[in-house]
Amino acid sequence: MRVRPVCLDVGDVVELGELLEFVVRWMDSCNDGLADSFERFVGNGSYDIGELRMDLARFAFLLGGCGGGLAVGGDER
Repeated sequence: MRVRPVCLDVGDVVELGELLEFVVRWMDSCNDGLADSFERFVGNGSYDIGELRMDLARFAFLLGGCGGGLAVGGDER
């Protein structure tokens, strides 16, 4: 299945990336209680908080951090 590109306003992309980075920093500052809570929420142990951190950081990168600027380009349509 081919996925069509989605064009977002640059300001929205920046805000979303900043929000993702904020959540990652918050998670990094928490103790193990957050990991325990996340494990209970997920329920099956197949996805842990470390993987969530990595996914959030990757999404922030793809939105424009450190060279991921393609998400904000407009010429790719």
